[in-house]
Amino acid sequence: KFRRNVRRHNICIRHGVDYHSALLERKKVPQKDAAIYRQMKYDEAVDYIPDIWTPFKFHPSKEQDYYKVSEVKPIPKDVRLKYEN
Repeated sequence: KFRRNVRRHNICIRHGVDYHSALLERKKVPQKDAAIYRQMKYDEAVDYIPDIWTPFKFHPSKEQDYYKVSEVKPIPKDVRLKYEN
């Protein structure tokens, strides 16, 4: 658990993002959606991505290790329009 959190934290620092998601990292989510998720802040993305992790919040020690891609919620049209150029 400790090493996994250190790895996630390092990824957040290196990429300059607020959060980490294994589903996004492993490209399990369609890349158009992933690009929109990456633009979102943690507070907004937490509603859509089940495995989201941030070094700035407390996470319970019994958090689920793996999530299915089917658990990722689709992006509503109004949110999609906000982030697409």
